[in-house]
Amino acid sequence: MNLKIFEFISVLLIATCVVHSQTTIQHQYIGIHPNHSFATPTDSIVENLIAHQRQIRSKKSVLSNGQVVVDVSQNWNGLVWVNNSKDSSSFDANGQMTNSTYQIWIDNAWVNSQQENYTFDMNGHETRYWIEIWNDSAWVNSQEQDIYTYDSNGYETNRLYQVWHGGEWVNYEQYASTYDTNGHVTNYLRQAWNGSAWGDISQDIYTYDINGKQTNHLTQIKDGNTWSNLYKYAYTYDVNGNQTGILTQVWNGSVWMNSSKDSSTFEANASIIHYSYQVWRDTVWITALQIIYTYDMNGNRTGYLYQTRSGNAWVNYLRYSYTYDAENHLINYLWQFWSDNAWGNDNKYSYSYDADNNLINYVWQTWISGEWVNLAKDVYAYQSDTASKETPALPNQFVLAQNYPNPFNPSTQISYILAKSNNVTLKVYDVLGQEVATLVNGKQEVGYHSVTWNALNIPSGVYFYRIVAGDFVQTKKMVLMK
Repeated sequence: MNLKIFEFISVLLIATCVVHSQTTIQHQYIGIHPNHSFATPTDSIVENLIAHQRQIRSKKSVLSNGQVVVDVSQNWNGLVWVNNSKDSSSFDANGQMTNSTYQIWIDNAWVNSQQENYTFDMNGHETRYWIEIWNDSAWVNSQEQDIYTYDSNGYETNRLYQVWHGGEWVNYEQYASTYDTNGHVTNYLRQAWNGSAWGDISQDIYTYDINGKQTNHLTQIKDGNTWSNLYKYAYTYDVNGNQTGILTQVWNGSVWMNSSKDSSTFEANASIIHYSYQVWRDTVWITALQIIYTYDMNGNRTGYLYQTRSGNAWVNYLRYSYTYDAENHLINYLWQFWSDNAWGNDNKYSYSYDADNNLINYVWQTWISGEWVNLAKDVYAYQSDTASKETPALPNQFVLAQNYPNPFNPSTQISYILAKSNNVTLKVYDVLGQEVATLVNGKQEVGYHSVTWNALNIPSGVYFYRIVAGDFVQTKKMVLMK
């Protein structure tokens, strides 16, 4: 799956997953507006709805050559597990995924179906992504490709999106980003190809406070030669920098009109504990829903309670319960709905890990006629080229490796090599350039270093990690997929 950076999609709907039988499964997914950098109801529901099809790649080593990760998906036929599909991913010496091949199980054999390819420049920035399909004898181009360019600071400045048509790549859309001196995105321009030239479609304009927190986001569309307002967001924060509110307004042609308001409260450790959503009706705010979060003593989320408003009372709708092992790995998560004044089981997801903390097994079950019934299973295998060696880079070489696993949930490892002793900062940013976490901030000695980022309470999405060590500055992209 290729995640498109900076493509902003409004909330589409809130939906549920209803299982009618062992073989009939209906999924309805929720659109997330990625400007919601704290956990909103849609963030949380999505992170659970897609849990059954995670592409988790867990491996301790990030600097080995020839890494391969194999994910086999199986379905339960009522008696035994039967192979369904297989994803095999290959990585270069820097831990960057260069190929992901998807195969399906037909007549007791794995048959090629589709593969995704990635290339990178010398700084580890992704430069090209394209899809190929199998035509029974060879891989051929299909569907799409993305070509990326970057400025001297490692920020993505342009993404060219092309489609395969008539035996050649044809321009379709391109997305250009500009940044302020602090690396924050200030303008995001979307253009379409009309056959001979690029034409403006829309633009997003961002402003920030002195702390680098985004304060406003304005979206405009091109109407002839004029930019017309569409909608805007205003963001507020508490004293700790947690995003506590989003005010959404729409343009009616002459003035801005209130639309919705998101509000969140946080614990001292920045864990969200309450969320509410309000809509503007007849000059007043109407509270539509709330979410209550609970955690264990290790900071792991243990509960998620979703309630809707009925008159002056809160009514239960759904809840999620999470359990963890001694290593804080998620091992079970239970999905229940409120019905007839009681909680009823709906879906259950179970995870197991090997001695190296790699995810090796995932099972999805549904509740039918008073018992848990198997639906799907993923089995993960981890291999390395026997010729590869985890040797550090040369003493005169700075290296920032691709995080591993990637995509990940909820934690990932970031490794780097310092050619000399330096003051080092390693920070994580979201797609809008807002700082999400500081992983390293201090002097470190020459050699190999590694740090783990636990994004347990961070919503799914694309993030960037950036290292500054003297004159060495580099940024890489990673994907949190819950």
